[in-house]
Amino acid sequence: MFGIENKLGSWVDAEDGILSGSNVEHGQTDSVVGFDFSLGVFENANFQYSISCADDHKLSRTNLRKVRNNGFSKALDETKKYWQKWLSPALRVSKKLDSKYQKSFIQSLMLVKSHLAKTGAPIASNDSEMLNYARDDYSYCWPRDALFAIWPLIRIGYRDEPQKFFEFCKRSLTLGGFMMHKYLPNGELGPSWHPYSQGGDTRNLPIQIDETAGILFLFAQYYKKFRENSILNEFYDDLVKPTANFLVDFCGENDLPKPNYELWEMDFLSTTYSTSVVFAALYSASKLAQAANRVHDAKKWREQALKIRSTAQNELFNEESNYFYRGIWADGNKDPKIDSSSFYGAFMFNLFEFKGEKLQTAFKTLENRFKANDNIGLPRFENDIYYRFSDDYEANIWPITTLWRAEFYIALGEISKAEEIIEWVLKQQTSTGILPEQIDPRDLKHLSVAPLTWSQAEYVSALLDLVAFEEE
Repeated sequence: MFGIENKLGSWVDAEDGILSGSNVEHGQTDSVVGFDFSLGVFENANFQYSISCADDHKLSRTNLRKVRNNGFSKALDETKKYWQKWLSPALRVSKKLDSKYQKSFIQSLMLVKSHLAKTGAPIASNDSEMLNYARDDYSYCWPRDALFAIWPLIRIGYRDEPQKFFEFCKRSLTLGGFMMHKYLPNGELGPSWHPYSQGGDTRNLPIQIDETAGILFLFAQYYKKFRENSILNEFYDDLVKPTANFLVDFCGENDLPKPNYELWEMDFLSTTYSTSVVFAALYSASKLAQAANRVHDAKKWREQALKIRSTAQNELFNEESNYFYRGIWADGNKDPKIDSSSFYGAFMFNLFEFKGEKLQTAFKTLENRFKANDNIGLPRFENDIYYRFSDDYEANIWPITTLWRAEFYIALGEISKAEEIIEWVLKQQTSTGILPEQIDPRDLKHLSVAPLTWSQAEYVSALLDLVAFEEE
C-alpha cells in the first residue's frame, strides 16, 4: 500500500531483495513480483508473466486462459504480426522521409493509434498525472482533437480507424445535427464547463462550432481519399446532411457563424479559426452533395460557404495590426488579440488566399510578435496563463502551434526553415517519442499532459507535408 498509514509502496519491501509475500491488500496499492530460482553454469530460464485487462472479470479470465492454453510465445507472435501488418502503410511512407525522422514518425503514429478507443473515439490523452494539479484528466474525446488525430491516418491510407470514428460521430450526433463539447470513450456525453447562459437572459448552445464543422470536413477528406460511393451513401443522410444544414442555420445575419465557444474553450465569440473550419466544411460538403447527385444540397451549402468567405475577407483582417482579428464578440466588437489559430485557420482551411498579401503579412506579424525566429516555438496566443507558472514570461510553447508554423513554411517551399522547426520539436520528444501539450520556455521541460494525441498527430502531419512536397 501507499499514501496511507505512512506507507510508501511495495518498492520499500523489495529493496533488500526479499519480499514479505503479502496475500492481499485493500486500498491504494501497487505490487512487485519476484522469482526464486537457481541456474547452473551455462543454463538459462525463461519466465513468462502476463497481466490480463478487460471490461469485466469474466472476459479477463477468458483472455488469460487463452494465452495459457495457446502458449505465451504464440500470443506474442500474433501480436507482433498484427502490428507489423497495421504499420505497413506507415512504414512505406516513412521510407520517403529523411532517416532522422523515420523512428519518431512511427513512434508518434503508434501513440496516436494507442489513444483510439475500440468505439472509434480518439482520446485526447490517457496521462492521469494532471489529476494531481487539476479537477479532471484528458481521457475524453474532443471532436476538435479528433479532427487532427484522424486526418493524418486518412492521408497515410488507413480506412478502419476513420470509419469507426465516423460511426462514433453518427451515434453521438444530436438530433439538431451538431456535436457537443466532449464525450466519454463509449460515446456518452462528457462533463463540460461550457454553460448555456453567458449572463443575463442569454441562452445559447454550449458548443464549439468548429467541432461539428471539423467532423464534416474530415469526412470529406476521407471520401476524397478513397472515392467509395458506398461510404458516401452510408453517411450522407445521417452525418453529412444534418451537420451541413446545421452549419448553414448557425450562420448569422452577417453570414458568419454566430458566437460560440472558441477553439481554446474559454471565450464566447465568433472566431476567425471557427469561421475558417465552417467555410471549409460547407465548401467540401457541397462537393460531397455533387458526388451524391444532391443538387439542391450542393447549391445551398456552396452558396453559404462563399458568403462566409466573402464576409470574412472584409471583416476579419485587422489593418492596424496586419493580422487577423481573433474574432467578433456578441456585441459586435472585434477582438484584436494575436492568436496562432487565427492564422492557421485562415491558411489551412483556405479562408484567405494562400498567395494573398493578407495571409503573407499576417504570418510575418505572428512571427515578429512572438519572436519566433529566435525562440522557434510558438504559444497559443498573447498572455496565455494556462499552466503558466511565472509572470516572467508571456505564455508556454505548444508543439501544435509550433508545427503549424513549419507547415506554412513547407507550403511556401522554404523547406530548410520548416526542418529547423521540425527538428526543434524532435529534440523536445522523449526517447520513446512522447510530446507534451506544452513546453516551459524557461527550461524546455514538459508541462501538462504527455503524450497529447493532438501533439503527436500534428508532428505526423508536418512530416506528411514534407513527403507531399517532395513528391510534387
